[in-house]
This record gives sequence, structure tokens and C-alpha cells, in this order.
Amino acid sequence: MDAVDGPRDDSVEEIALGGEHVPNPEFASPEVLRRAFRLGKRSREEFDLWSFAEVEAELRRAWMLNGETAEWAEVRDSVRLGFETGGDSGIFESGL
Repeated sequence: MDAVDGPRDDSVEEIALGGEHVPNPEFASPEVLRRAFRLGKRSREEFDLWSFAEVEAELRRAWMLNGETAEWAEVRDSVRLGFETGGDSGIFESGL
């Protein structure tokens, strides 16, 4: 099995997109980053014609209303990544 087809490790070091780590991994745990990514991914359908900048305040409110304890600054980039890719980045292939 080559590296591309191999199993993915959910460690922060292994969660990567195009050779770059998911934003803000030093702050939030991989589980929190996955939840943030899913929030962005799920929101894409509802706000399909909008940019992330246009809906960021709404997504931030949704994050806080979900009872999350991680600060928005810690997860913002992961939410944005999920929103902008619509979940097609493949970085959280398993477990979504």
C-alpha cells in the first residue's frame, strides 16, 4: 500500500492538506478540529451562495451555541476549510 492509499492517522501531525497542516493544530485537539471542520461542511449547503466572510459571524454563533469550549480563534480556520471545500479536502476521510 503506498502512502496515498495507506490508513490515515488522526494525529495532528498527520492531518494535512497539500503538505500543510490544518490551521491552528497547536491550540485545539484533533477531535475539536474535526467537529469544527464538520460544522463548516454542514453549513456549506445552507449558505451555498455566500462566502465564508459573509457567514463567519453566523458560524461563530453556531459554534458557541453547540456548547463548544474551544475559542473561535482556535477553530476558525478549520471551520473555514470545511466550508470552503464543502468537505472535499479528504483530510478527515475516516470518521466524518
